[in-house]
Amino acid sequence: MNKTIKAIFFDVDGTMYWHPIHDLVPSTKETLQKLHKKGYKIGVATSRCHAEFDHVPSFLREFPFDGMIFDGGALILDRDGSILYQNDIKEEDKQVLIGYAQAHGLTVRYATADGNYFLREETPQIQDEFFKLYLTIPTVKSYEGDICDNILICANEQQQKEIIDQLSDVNISDHKELLEITAKGTNKASAVERLAAMWGIGMDEVLCFGDGFNDLEMIEQAGIGVAMGNGENDLKRLADYVCDPIDRDGIANIVKELGLL
Repeated sequence: MNKTIKAIFFDVDGTMYWHPIHDLVPSTKETLQKLHKKGYKIGVATSRCHAEFDHVPSFLREFPFDGMIFDGGALILDRDGSILYQNDIKEEDKQVLIGYAQAHGLTVRYATADGNYFLREETPQIQDEFFKLYLTIPTVKSYEGDICDNILICANEQQQKEIIDQLSDVNISDHKELLEITAKGTNKASAVERLAAMWGIGMDEVLCFGDGFNDLEMIEQAGIGVAMGNGENDLKRLADYVCDPIDRDGIANIVKELGLL
């Protein structure tokens, strides 16, 4: 490896956190501890909202991350939990999303800096799907002009097209039957660049790990981008490296291969 890496950012779900065991594999925990001890800046870059992070394993909750990026890049927290950056979705776009969802009976989850909410009481099936992923269920709360970092809306292909055609100033990640919406210009890459700059580090000095579609920009723009072996094929095609899957010590193996430890 010819590049000098000073900061390393990790996606959570499917990268560090392995859903079948609801934990990190032992080698990932050990690697994070060693990287931190060696002096690398260590950050999280996830689409989870801040409230959902309260339900990850204690290792992640207690690890001394130097900075944390939530909501796909819309919320950045310092290591002490203070807000460094927050990007609210414009009110007119929130009204379009919420109005369309209510008119068509669609599921909406919206996130604030410290909250995780459904617009309505959802079916047991929907609640179960969220719980399986995040071990928590959003609280039911009507929208009242809240600062929204991230909105998820469940919609079919035609509904997604109709929604997108009405929005003016947003960033959209498509996850098949799910749209993830943040303010325009917001993604993990922009947040990683912003946080790294606060540390005096350029993107060419950053290593990023990810597995999903919303990691594309981050993996592409990092000095070194690593796609998990269990990740999306489109991500693997543009990554600098593809490591072994999460459950086969992927992070530990590539860190050693790159000479970081």
